Amino acid sequence: MRNPANTRAMRFISFALVIAMVMCGISGIFSVANAEGETFTVDQVATMAKEVYEAGKENGFAETATIGSTTMDQPTYFILACKALLNIDNGATIANSTGADIALVNTAMAYRANPGNGDDSIPSSAENFTKAEYIYCAERQVAYTQGKVVEGTSGAPANYTTMPGSCPGSQLAGKAGYARQLTLVLAALASYKDNGTLPETLPAAYNAKAEFVPADPDATPVPTAGPSLGNFAMSAVVEAAAAIDLTAALPETVT
Repeated sequence: MRNPANTRAMRFISFALVIAMVMCGISGIFSVANAEGETFTVDQVATMAKEVYEAGKENGFAETATIGSTTMDQPTYFILACKALLNIDNGATIANSTGADIALVNTAMAYRANPGNGDDSIPSSAENFTKAEYIYCAERQVAYTQGKVVEGTSGAPANYTTMPGSCPGSQLAGKAGYARQLTLVLAALASYKDNGTLPETLPAAYNAKAEFVPADPDATPVPTAGPSLGNFAMSAVVEAAAAIDLTAALPETVT
């Protein structure tokens, strides 16, 4: 005859083990975007930027990009690319790839407030952005995400950068929109990856559909998983608990 006290203790311990196993299974199934905290080199970011640029310069840039095993969505990889560009401008090179001033740490960015709203008013007569101008755009974007341009705006790229602003020598006038800036930054890093130097000018022309626009830009990106994962998790716990109650032992499988 089983000791009731021992049986209750076994049930409690076994049930806790089932919960732990199911939760471990859930965490293993999820593929989490924007895993934060990993530090990248200039070369890694430039390589990513070139791949994204070459793949999307005609039809629009990817929703996500990957460096090693880390996947990040578009606003995140855009700001990371801006930081890499600023590091290069401040003296970082592929040979000295730890960067000069700005740590290339993966920090998740939110989608901007008004994606796809056409915030660009640079005249069509403008042929090029100079190096100073596209660097200025990258500086403003990084500062904006840190809340240094408009208080309380940290955490997402800006809809536009007003030109000429305080950019020395700039003859541009108007708003350089997000899609244009994304194109400029990726193109600059792609050129750097090929030539080892940043281009002195870049074409002003860009694809207005360069930006990835999510169905709900205000929604927080969440990991994806297989169908009915939550139902499976709960049913697995219930099934295992029932088996423990009958046998005082963990079942070999649950369905």
